[in-house]
Amino acid sequence: MPPYLIVLAILFYLPAWNDKFVLGSDSIADRPTIPTANSFTVSNDHSRRRLRSSKKTGEFRSESSDAEEKTLVSWAKNKIWLKTGKSEEYVANKLGLKDLTKEAQKVHSNNKRFQKFLYGREGLELDDIVKRGASKDKMWRQYGLDDVPLEELTKNEGFKTYVRFMARYDASIYSQYKEGIMKNIWWEYQYLSPGQHYANILVWAKANRSTKYVKKALGLDHSGWNYKYYEEFLRLTEKNRWFKRKTLD
Repeated sequence: MPPYLIVLAILFYLPAWNDKFVLGSDSIADRPTIPTANSFTVSNDHSRRRLRSSKKTGEFRSESSDAEEKTLVSWAKNKIWLKTGKSEEYVANKLGLKDLTKEAQKVHSNNKRFQKFLYGREGLELDDIVKRGASKDKMWRQYGLDDVPLEELTKNEGFKTYVRFMARYDASIYSQYKEGIMKNIWWEYQYLSPGQHYANILVWAKANRSTKYVKKALGLDHSGWNYKYYEEFLRLTEKNRWFKRKTLD
């Protein structure tokens, strides 16, 4: 593997490895028993079976290592393409997708990598849009969401992108709020459509925003007009907590 890929792997994968150690058990009782000399006093037949088993295990580990290395290389290449601003056409060509139809692309082995690249590039574009100060209403209209019924929003691709935009937008507002730069944050969240409020709720619940922050954002210090959105936020937050508890049990 090229050295630059190894460096990238260490930088980005180290936290994930640490998580595995934290979640895993490291007590002596859970560690494998160290074999003694007596454990190797077995018959020749048994020894041969163990040898064959070891070979199979070695082959399995080799295949597993190869798969992990390929995944790591693919991940690193995507990161590099994003960092260096490679175009959609460039990446499609590199992945052998350039001259394929949409249908052929969908069944191609590299399509998943290509979709991850597009998703990452969209995220970088949204970062730039937020930095340039794009308005929420403009983005809502740009994705054609004015005429989409509330109950159908979560299935709409434009809405999913808008939620990604709002996650970045809210992160900026939250940072200013924590630093004391912006105190009247409800100014940023007033006069919104029900769909826009719903997007905000999804963002706040996923980001684990405090009830104090959400109340201020909804202007509940001044009026109870948006209280129904606060109740929905509490419901989603509790649902997320239940899911986390269920996952850890």
